[in-house]
Amino acid sequence: MKNREFQIAVIGGGHAGVEAAHIAATMGLSTLLLSMEGIPLASPPCNPAVGGIGKGHLVRELDALGGIIGKATDLAGIQFRILNESKGPAIQGTRVQIDCDIYPKVMEEILAQVPSLKIVRDQLFHMEQLAEGFVLKTKSGQIFHAQRVVYCLGTFPGGRIYIGKNSFEGGRIGAPASPSISKIFDRVKIQDLPFKTGTPPRIKKESIDFSKTEAQLSDEQTQFFHFGHYGMTER
Repeated sequence: MKNREFQIAVIGGGHAGVEAAHIAATMGLSTLLLSMEGIPLASPPCNPAVGGIGKGHLVRELDALGGIIGKATDLAGIQFRILNESKGPAIQGTRVQIDCDIYPKVMEEILAQVPSLKIVRDQLFHMEQLAEGFVLKTKSGQIFHAQRVVYCLGTFPGGRIYIGKNSFEGGRIGAPASPSISKIFDRVKIQDLPFKTGTPPRIKKESIDFSKTEAQLSDEQTQFFHFGHYGMTER
């Protein structure tokens, strides 16, 4: 049972779950990260931008606390810009457009370097709280024990997708919702409001006349997010 017992179990491998699992394991706690199979860790299915006005400082705060979003963003970035550069510093902000395929791979590489972290690709099916902790059973029948559980479930519990006037069950496009987790939380008296995410419109590449568009390149000098990447650099 040694590889089935953990001090911390994190349910959900999105941005929040990855950060929670990473920091717990980095602090030396034996940590389980349970994430649905077929979905890359910390995958960005919606807006592939990190930072910007009002959000970039949060990325740097996480970086200062040992988080990894800033480091991964720098390594997976394809366009780096300082917004509102012509205005005062109070309203300037670094924004990075990331490659949606490279970013999860970078996250996987970072997490693979943490020995106290075990990643399991499975779906939580049932959970029971005992005096000594929690018993977690997955959809495939695996059983894990954890002293504490951290939930980072995002839009998957009871998730629905809305496209125009049509809607259907799903955690997001191409991924199922998690009805089993919804049932677990039915016993918890919390405000019944789901998380919402907004997806930018997709345009068919064949419908665009690129000869009439103007390329928007990275700034010549841009502030990286991760403090260890030397601040200013030429792009």
